[in-house]
Amino acid sequence: AAHRWVLEARSPVLKADLAFASNTTADHLRLFVNDMDADVCKSLLRFIYTDSPPPELETAPPKNVERLLAAADRFQLEKLKLLCVEALCKKIDASSVAAALALAERHGCPTLREACAQFLVKNTTTHEQPISTSVF
Repeated sequence: AAHRWVLEARSPVLKADLAFASNTTADHLRLFVNDMDADVCKSLLRFIYTDSPPPELETAPPKNVERLLAAADRFQLEKLKLLCVEALCKKIDASSVAAALALAERHGCPTLREACAQFLVKNTTTHEQPISTSVF
């Protein structure tokens, strides 16, 4: 349960969804949010109400932060999106850089894209193998 006026004030997407849903004759409006797990939805609502990042943002696994970033992008919560990007930039490693780069492209995150590029440049130049020039 959430207050309609809070949701409308914080997210233009939710405002539009609620305006559409208010065309029904039901006493209480219900919005169904598909493709989002309960933990992400709770973090999203906590941010909408408090304007503060979820306390677990820095310690959460990258996949959880990625899902929250996708939700922030979906509902046009730019501050939360930036907070997620900041947390993800700190978590980039060899096993996550490809997924982070794809996420940056999918959700329009130039800061995350740049952090991935810097990681790749740094790790490519320090681990480069010499090119063999022998002739057969």
